[in-house]
Amino acid sequence: MRKISKSMFVVAGLVALHGCSAPSPSTPSTKNYSSPATGPVAANPPSGDSKPVVSGPSTSKGGETFLAQVKYSSVLRAIQNDALSISPGDQPKTRYFTLHTASNAGLGSKSLDVQRVAFNKALNSMSTKSALVLPTAIDADKVVYRVNLDDLNLDAATFDQIMTEHYPFSSSFVDVGDAESITNQQIDATNKGLLKTNNYVIRMDWFTATATLPILYAKMMQFPENLSDFEEQVIGNRVSVASIAAINPAAAAKIDNAITVVEGGVRKVDRRIANIVQDQVIRTGFDNSNVSNSNRIVEHHTISDGSYWISYDFLNLKAGDQFTNFQGILKNAEQIDLDEHNINKSPLGPKGTNGASLEFSHDGGEVIYSLPNGLFGYYLINAVGTLLDKGPIQVVRQSGGPIEFGTAITNGMSCMSCHNLGLLKQSDSILVGIGQNKANIAASDLARINKIYNPTQLNNIIDKENVRYVAALKELGIDATKPDPVDAAYRFYNRPLTKKDVIAELDISDRDFQTLLVDPGFNGVFNPLNNETGFINRGVFQAIYPSVVAKFKQDIELAVPAQADFVVTTDCMILDIFQMDACTIVPTQLNLRPIK
Repeated sequence: MRKISKSMFVVAGLVALHGCSAPSPSTPSTKNYSSPATGPVAANPPSGDSKPVVSGPSTSKGGETFLAQVKYSSVLRAIQNDALSISPGDQPKTRYFTLHTASNAGLGSKSLDVQRVAFNKALNSMSTKSALVLPTAIDADKVVYRVNLDDLNLDAATFDQIMTEHYPFSSSFVDVGDAESITNQQIDATNKGLLKTNNYVIRMDWFTATATLPILYAKMMQFPENLSDFEEQVIGNRVSVASIAAINPAAAAKIDNAITVVEGGVRKVDRRIANIVQDQVIRTGFDNSNVSNSNRIVEHHTISDGSYWISYDFLNLKAGDQFTNFQGILKNAEQIDLDEHNINKSPLGPKGTNGASLEFSHDGGEVIYSLPNGLFGYYLINAVGTLLDKGPIQVVRQSGGPIEFGTAITNGMSCMSCHNLGLLKQSDSILVGIGQNKANIAASDLARINKIYNPTQLNNIIDKENVRYVAALKELGIDATKPDPVDAAYRFYNRPLTKKDVIAELDISDRDFQTLLVDPGFNGVFNPLNNETGFINRGVFQAIYPSVVAKFKQDIELAVPAQADFVVTTDCMILDIFQMDACTIVPTQLNLRPIK
């Protein structure tokens, strides 16, 4: 499993880290977080004996219901009561997710519904079970939800390890001599004993916004770090060249040894390559796509759970441009390189699959594959198949994503948002381009092109896959025609934090907050919150959070992430064009100075 180096994280452009009193272009988007699904939110209903966790009556305003304050001690008590009600065998596999912080920050019923369905989508996008999972609300106000990790095929030990490495709000209660702290300590200890974990309760807003980001998403999905091993899990076992030769000697003869591996003395190729050389794929190609800066080929493979789609994406090369080719060699582009990046001239790749005839040379790609439950999984790669956190913007980019991302596409989060409606269609340009040059193409190559480039058949598969996908979203309470709830949840969690937000985050009183504002250790950071329109950024808050808790929440002992929390900022995104390790926060090592 990938480990994050504990390197310094510099909080992005934070106006000397103190924030500012009004939103600026460098702050996260503050778009409306309410884009509710149609009808009631899909979830298992609270059990008959569920009790409220709120401290008073709810209020109504503008068609929304707002809950009274939810005390964390009430959340722990509700979890204890619920944990005692489930079987001892299920207790170690059960985890709880809570919306109490989001509710205390002022989210109304509609916006909380967005958080709920976003969680539904995020959670099920990490499942390898065929049945969709609807978390069970354990309280009457649907603030706390129970999830059995077995229902998602998530190993409890693996899940706990990821939370230990990255979850920034893990804590234990400490006896400080008063009745409330003693009771909280006892309940917390009971819960940890019953559920056999220290991380039995996770903030839902953090999980949806952070576990869908590349590093945690890859860990949750247990992705190998290279495409070949990933495809062996998803498409099927590698295939011997000899077995291909027995069926189609001409196809096997075109396989370059450079793309084979030897296992047990047998020369093999990845199943995807075997499908390609045997024309068991369907493709389309187009000169311009929604995300690619140049031309793109999309290829379909049939798998047991539905479909495996891979794109081949290309740099928009010009003669003399410096680039790294498929062999990892830095060179200046020549005419042959331009031709291999032009899918209308070289539609029969990738390299090593067609006897060097009309083979394209791609620079990266994106994988979308069917999960057993009807949702999609995502895997982003470079030219040699290494798993990437984000695509280089010279090859692929997005518009309209969170401002911290710039135009970068991140694995997981960006893909979920871009494909909220499902798989996207694009008009094929290969057949037209090839038709104009067919006199110069060998008959065998032309036959292959006409066989595998079949946009009509491919679009029929897309339609079928989208029907299944949209039906799965509907079962989770999501209207696919509305804005992506995971994107909305990410923007909510990473919004500029106001005074009310910080009070909710720290679970402190107004009086304690006023003390915090004048504390010499923290007043520089929190000074913007003296202004009603002031805010601090999420990255700054997460960096200072452990120190604030240590001083102002003496009944709580915080467990700092063993590796790092994960917060995306504009600055960390520009430090590496492929990976996002720089977007981690290790509070104990953080140098709270702005980039100069």
